[in-house]
Amino acid sequence: RKFRSIFEKSKDAVFLTDQQLVFKDVNYITTQLLGYSKDELLSLSLTKFFSSPEKAGEISSVLKSEGEVEDTEAELISHSMEKIQVTVSLSMEMDESDNLYIQGIIRDITNLKKAEKATLQAEKLGAANRLVRALSHEVRNPLNNINLSVDQLIQETVEESGNVYLEIINRNSRRINDLITELLLSSSMPPENLREKKALQSILD
Repeated sequence: RKFRSIFEKSKDAVFLTDQQLVFKDVNYITTQLLGYSKDELLSLSLTKFFSSPEKAGEISSVLKSEGEVEDTEAELISHSMEKIQVTVSLSMEMDESDNLYIQGIIRDITNLKKAEKATLQAEKLGAANRLVRALSHEVRNPLNNINLSVDQLIQETVEESGNVYLEIINRNSRRINDLITELLLSSSMPPENLREKKALQSILD
């Protein structure tokens, strides 16, 4: 009863198969993860659920040659065609009658992978924003010098034709400056997510 309870109440998919990886016993989480009833799973092979036949072949090959597979990442397809990112652990065991069987654990890491992807995207965005700010700073310095020089030339130039060209330079320099300002605003980092302890009741209220 003790070991059956551990088997059934595990938060990971725990199962037993024969040497061809056909399910012989599964816990409740296995049925939830793969989307089949226990009776349906007992006639199916684990290899059916791998999205990549090559990955299924690789895992079977490692299991036969080494007797175990440790935390190998793979993608499974559930009955509802949902893609699930998992780690698979398998090991060959022998029962009291000297018959070989496979015991395995599947851990769902889909949410972990999503979090890793979000973190990576945030890091990329942060690097891009830092690059934008650095480039904007480098462009603004010479642009300010151009604007100051043009302002000075406008004051010193008497000829009307010369002033026309200086005004064109001045107007476009200011337009470039406005574009840099907009770029900096669009690339500004979101505010840091500050956390503090709060009573749940006060939030509900």
